[in-house]
Amino acid sequence: MRNSGDPKTRLQNVLSQIANHNGSSTLPSLLQRSAQSDIQNAVSQAQSICTQLGIQIQAQNPDQLGGHSYGWQPWKPQPLRTGYGPYSHSTTPAPTLETLLNKFEADVKEQLSKLTTNVGKTPGDNNSVHAQLDAVKNNVDGLSSKLHQATQESSDSPAQAVDNAITQVTVTLDAQLKDGGDKVNLKDTDPSVFQRYKKQVKQDSLTAADSDVNNLEGALPEKIKGIRTQVETDFQAVNAATKNKKEFATLSEAITSNLKSLTDTVSQVGQKINAKLTELKSKIGKKEHGKSATDNTLQKIHENLEKLLNNELNTAIQNTDNLLKSEVSKYQQQCIQSLESHVDSEVKEAIEKLTAQANKNYVTSIKEMLNAFADRVQKELKPLPTAIDTDRKEGFKGFMRTMQGVISNNETSSVHINLLSSLASESTDTAEQKAQLFKTLYKIQGIRRATKRYLDTEIKRLYKDINAKKNPPVIIKDTDKHPYADALDAVQSKLNTLLDELHNSNHFTHSLTFNLGNLSSALHSLVPTNFEGPCNTLLDVLKTGLTGMHAELKKAYVSVYDDAKIDWADEKNPEKEKCAKILVTIMETVRYQLNRLQNGCKSDKNKNAQINLSNGLGKFLKSIGFGVSEQGKHNGELQDKEK
Repeated sequence: MRNSGDPKTRLQNVLSQIANHNGSSTLPSLLQRSAQSDIQNAVSQAQSICTQLGIQIQAQNPDQLGGHSYGWQPWKPQPLRTGYGPYSHSTTPAPTLETLLNKFEADVKEQLSKLTTNVGKTPGDNNSVHAQLDAVKNNVDGLSSKLHQATQESSDSPAQAVDNAITQVTVTLDAQLKDGGDKVNLKDTDPSVFQRYKKQVKQDSLTAADSDVNNLEGALPEKIKGIRTQVETDFQAVNAATKNKKEFATLSEAITSNLKSLTDTVSQVGQKINAKLTELKSKIGKKEHGKSATDNTLQKIHENLEKLLNNELNTAIQNTDNLLKSEVSKYQQQCIQSLESHVDSEVKEAIEKLTAQANKNYVTSIKEMLNAFADRVQKELKPLPTAIDTDRKEGFKGFMRTMQGVISNNETSSVHINLLSSLASESTDTAEQKAQLFKTLYKIQGIRRATKRYLDTEIKRLYKDINAKKNPPVIIKDTDKHPYADALDAVQSKLNTLLDELHNSNHFTHSLTFNLGNLSSALHSLVPTNFEGPCNTLLDVLKTGLTGMHAELKKAYVSVYDDAKIDWADEKNPEKEKCAKILVTIMETVRYQLNRLQNGCKSDKNKNAQINLSNGLGKFLKSIGFGVSEQGKHNGELQDKEK
């Protein structure tokens, strides 16, 4: 099993332990154990390169001793520093374990590549000679596991383990390629080696075939002999039939020549195989004592391994130990401070960028909100001038402008309000002034007509709007009947009749009662509370005002005999007698009441008093049936003012 963990991580852990050792005496041993562990891992990496070679050797030699393998993790590169800080590495670092191992790995790969080139690299089909050579190459590739096994069995001498592995390979090759021989002996090889070839040619007959090729036995020699026998038989038959003609002699010579060529080709292939195996033996075999190993051989690889283990790795271990003992603890705090300073500067810069971006986003957001608000305000205010102008012409504002005067575009005259002001300022002290004011009040007919037109327009407009909002909508045309407009027209008609009669007669006649009754009926038919919309109040005010006017006019005294038609020439008319009796009857009553009134008003305490309930005159008049006002209120039927 290989040790787990990244060398860089282990080095960081060691540095952390150095930072926290607080002068402990175990620090040198801690560094030494860490360095030795990583050096052993580097040695294991070198040994693992040859692991796969021994697998194929084991397959070709079942009696070879087995073993087990294990290794160590590789040592990561540790570059030398020219200074200490975040970026203080030398551009030309000193040799590290990784550099040495990479060089060793490259040398091994180069040697194996040359070995593969010398042996051959195109196997062809499974039954060809190249396929067999490829199998031999795979056997040689298994040398690694034997070297590793030998190293594990004797860890004190890795060089001896390599020699033992090479000896095993040499013994195997010597069994197949005898010294000084020119033929390959496959008789004593494993049954799994060259199986197809052994099935075609019997190995026991190879010695007898040296003197006579006809002694060669096996399926392939038998087939060749059969071909030759068949050819000779056919040749003799044809020769006998053609009386030994010259053409068949030529054909026989050609066949003989081709067979000889085939035999020579097979012989040449065998010689080439013998040469390749001889070359392979020279590259794998042990060197002679006192001689240097030849390049591109396993002996040279062995020397390189021994040199690496004894020289370069020791130097790397010493350099690493010196670095851990002297340099790391000397500059540890400086490196930590440099890293902290770098991190602080990066964090500060990031905070500044985030703050700037946040401010930018805030300004952008506020700008977009203001633009949206401006668009919303503009959208909301766009119809506002039209709505304001419409509001000034409709509803209560339009009614008040109508009461003020004549509306022309955005201007309103003051003709109506001036007329009302002048009428309100008229004096009503005497009966003549009251009669004159009553005649002057007829001028308000213009205000009444303007108000009527405005109310008709508003009532019809609101009636259309309300019906248009219904579901489903109801379309009201100008020619359609409008219930409230008709009711208002009826009120106007009755009011016009009443006012015209008063204007023409200049006093309260018997027709006043009749006209007041018609006006009251018209007012009762006007029910604005059933009408939706802001016009309710206007109709309520109109009805309330006219109802109050009706109540005041109803107080006027109208004689039952006023304008009565009696035919005095008719002697049989009963009204003549009744009128005479009435006159005689009331004369005494009138005399008594007038005398009482005269005496009460001419008394010293009452003749200079105002007529109200706070004095004797007012109380006297109330006792005889007059409606007297309270002091300062003018709520009675008699005047309450100084004489």
